Amino acid sequence: MTFLPISINIVHKKILLVGGGKVAYQKLKGLLPFTNDITVLAPDIIDEINNYSNIIKITDGYKADYLTGFYLVYACTDNPDLNKKVLEDSENLGILCNRTDKAEASHFHSPALVENDQFWIAINSKKKNPKALLQFREKLRLFLNGMKE
Repeated sequence: MTFLPISINIVHKKILLVGGGKVAYQKLKGLLPFTNDITVLAPDIIDEINNYSNIIKITDGYKADYLTGFYLVYACTDNPDLNKKVLEDSENLGILCNRTDKAEASHFHSPALVENDQFWIAINSKKKNPKALLQFREKLRLFLNGMKE
C-alpha cells in the first residue's frame, strides 16, 4: 500500500477542479458535503455544474497561474496530457493533486464514502477496481443501515 489513509479538514480550504465535464461533476458532488469553496476551471462547463450557484466557475483553458492559492486540485479532464501537466504544476507549487484518469500517479485519493447517523466510513481500493469498490460500498451501506444503536 502506497497511500496513507487519512481524513483532511477542507472547510475554508480552496479546492480547484480542472475540467468541466461529468467526472468533474461527480467530484463536485462528493466535495460539497464538506466545503463549498470550490472553483471549476474549464473552457466548457456542463449544465449540471453550472446549476450550482455557490461555486466559482471560470470558463477558460488551463494555465498554471490558476493553481495559486488552492489547497487541493483535481485534474478531471478527458485529456491525459493535460491532467499530467496539472499534476506536475501542482507538485511544483507544493499543492496536492488527484488525477482522475490515473489514480496511481495522484498525490491523494478521494475515497468512496458511506455514512449513517454515527459514522462516516471511507473506502479505498488497493487496485483500480471501481466496480468492486462500489459493490462493497453498497453492502456496507446496507449493513450500517441495519445497525441498531
